[in-house]
Amino acid sequence: DAEVHGWIKSAAAAGEPPTPGIPAAHAMAIAFTSGSTGMPKAVAQTHASLLAQAACAVDTLAITPDDSSFNWLPLDHVGSIHMFHVRDLVAGIDQVHCPTGDIVGESLLWLDRLQELGASITWSPNFACGLVNRAVAEQPDRTWDLRALRVAMNSGEAIALSTAQQFGRVISTFGAAPEAAVWPAWGMSETCSAVTYASRLHSVGDSVSVGRPIPALGVRIVLADGTVANEGDDGELQVQGPVVTRGYLNNDDANAESFTAD
Repeated sequence: DAEVHGWIKSAAAAGEPPTPGIPAAHAMAIAFTSGSTGMPKAVAQTHASLLAQAACAVDTLAITPDDSSFNWLPLDHVGSIHMFHVRDLVAGIDQVHCPTGDIVGESLLWLDRLQELGASITWSPNFACGLVNRAVAEQPDRTWDLRALRVAMNSGEAIALSTAQQFGRVISTFGAAPEAAVWPAWGMSETCSAVTYASRLHSVGDSVSVGRPIPALGVRIVLADGTVANEGDDGELQVQGPVVTRGYLNNDDANAESFTAD
């Protein structure tokens, strides 16, 4: 509905929730960290932070009303609920979600659905790109029409350069934009999902570049003593900005450990 889309888009531009009377600083969603580096923590995100991330993502990916998206990752994952669902509400585009088990059980259904829907934007963690690479190699006679696909985001876990490159070759074989269609991205629950994007695969040694931060995110690398590192130095990544959570829910110890004075 054009009227509803205009309402949501205006709210995103203003950084305010679309329902009058609800403060932008109030929590809109609570997401949980993966727990891969410790106990899962509850991350509170506000209306303002989620709308800021969505608005920046729409601009970064140059999303237009002609786009549509397809997601098969679970909706309790920030990549699915924030990076895709909320973003596409702001963009006013069609979005389709399907059960995760369907694709994990038969990876080529991902390509089937992209073809059927004519979707232009999709995403997955790196492991699923590997599943598709192997399945396509095992069934060389199968073909798909992926000419509508222009953005296949690779995010949610470490990106293996060779896997991402091969996936780019696979989808371009079936008509997707050349390897630039594979967009590496980085983010986490604490930043409302993806906040850095690379519009093409670019390696830095054996690693994959995840691109530049969105305008709503500031980043810096600091040394063990807290001073800002020089270019080329190894250090700790710190982020700040309107997309960053204001704190973990009911977890004073984690907040004290994770946040600096600025």
